[in-house]
Amino acid sequence: MFEKEEKQLQELGEHYNEMKIPDEIDEYILKGMTQAKKKKQSRKRFMVGAFAATLFIAFFLTSIRVSPTFANYVSHIPGLEKIVELVRFDKGLLSAIDNDLMQEINVSDKHEGLEITVDAVIVDEQKMVLFYSLESDRNREQEYLSLVNVSFGEKLPLAGITYGSIHENLKKGVPVSGSIDFYFDGDIPEQLTLSLGIETGESEKLASTWTLPFSIDKVKFAGLKEEIQLNETVEVEGQKITFEKMTILPTRVAVHVKYDENNSKELFTFEDLRLVDETGEQWSGIANGITAQHISENEKILYLQSNYFNQPEELYLVFSSIRALDKDELEVVVDLENKMIIKAPADGLLTNDVEKSGANLVFWLSLTEEDDPHRGYSLFDHEYKDSEGTVFHSNTSSSGTNHEENTQRNGFVLEQANHSSPITLTIQDYPARIKKDVRIQVK
Repeated sequence: MFEKEEKQLQELGEHYNEMKIPDEIDEYILKGMTQAKKKKQSRKRFMVGAFAATLFIAFFLTSIRVSPTFANYVSHIPGLEKIVELVRFDKGLLSAIDNDLMQEINVSDKHEGLEITVDAVIVDEQKMVLFYSLESDRNREQEYLSLVNVSFGEKLPLAGITYGSIHENLKKGVPVSGSIDFYFDGDIPEQLTLSLGIETGESEKLASTWTLPFSIDKVKFAGLKEEIQLNETVEVEGQKITFEKMTILPTRVAVHVKYDENNSKELFTFEDLRLVDETGEQWSGIANGITAQHISENEKILYLQSNYFNQPEELYLVFSSIRALDKDELEVVVDLENKMIIKAPADGLLTNDVEKSGANLVFWLSLTEEDDPHRGYSLFDHEYKDSEGTVFHSNTSSSGTNHEENTQRNGFVLEQANHSSPITLTIQDYPARIKKDVRIQVK
C-alpha cells in the first residue's frame, strides 16, 4: 500500500519537505540506517523529513510565541502539549488550534501489546492533519516501529498522504506522538475509519491491523476559504512567471503559478517564497509535508503556511531566489563502463567521476551557497533511459553532505536490468539560481 501511495504522489509530481536539514542530521540518518538496515531505501526520504522535524521541534520548544487564549487552551486539555510540539514550526496550524479548529477524537485500538489512539485532527476542505499516539504494554528497547499501510479505504477522496515518524525505545506505558497529513481531492465524509499497520525495524509487518472509526464536524470548517485573484506577471533574468491566484485555507495557502513556455530555464524551486504583512510578520513555505504540486509542465501550485486567521491591512507575496537551470542542460549522460559523466551542466558543480557498485551510482555535487549544506538535493528524476532508448525507473535516491569539503554525495540506484551504456538521467533539482527581489501586493 505504501508503494501505491508513493507512486501516486510521484505521478502527481509533488515536492516534499523543503525544510533545511541541521548539521547533525547525518549522524541521525546513520543511526536510523543501522537500526533499520533492512528497510527499503525508498522510504528514507520520508523518514529523514520526520527526523528533521523532530529535531527542530526540540530546538524551538521554548521559543514559540503563544497567545493567552492558546496558552489557556493547552493548559486545560491533557495531552495537547504533545500536539503543539508537532506543529510548533507551522504558524498556520498553531493559529488553527488557537482559533478552535482542532477537533478532539480520542479513539483507540489495541493489538499485540500496542495501542494506537487518534487524539485529534485539524481539518479543512483540502487537508487533514491527524495526531496520534502510540503506547506499548512493555519496554521495547533497541526496537524500531513505524506506521505502514495507512488508509481510509475508498471513502475519502485522497490526493496524497505524508507520514513517516519512526518510534524507537518505547517505554512501557509512556505514549509517543506523531502526525499524518491527508490531502483531499473532493468532498470529505463525516464518518471515517482509519486503517493502518505497524512495521518493526527489521521490516517485519505485524499481523494485526489497527482500525479506528471516528467522525469529524464539518461545520467547524465550513466556509473557511478565501480566494484572491493575482494575475501578476514578473520577470527574473528573462524568465516570465505569472502568479494567477491564491487560495487561503486554515491549514495552508495555495499559490497558483504559471511559467512562460518560452522561458529558457527550467525553474525548480522558489527558495524563499513567503507572505509578509505590513508589520513584517512572515508565513513561509511548508516545513514538513507537500510543498508543491505539478499541474503540468509549466503550471504549479506552491504551498505556504496559512495566514487565514490573520487580517493584515497589507499583504505581500515575496521572494528573491529560484533554483533554475538552462533547459538544454537538464540531461546528464553517464558512461557506466568507464564510470564517468559524458554530459553535465557547464558550471562544473557536478563532478565528472561517478562511483558505481552494482546497481548503485554515486555522484558528487559541489556546493556554493551558505545554505546548500543544509539541503538534501534530490538531483535526478526517477525515470532514466539507456543508449537504446529503453526507459527504466528508480525508486531510490539519497544524499549526504561533507561539510568540510562543501560537497554533497548523491546516490541513485538503477533498476535491476541490463543497461546499454551510456544512460541518460534528467535533472529535477540543482543548486544553480536566478535572483531578484520580487514583491507582489496581495492586499
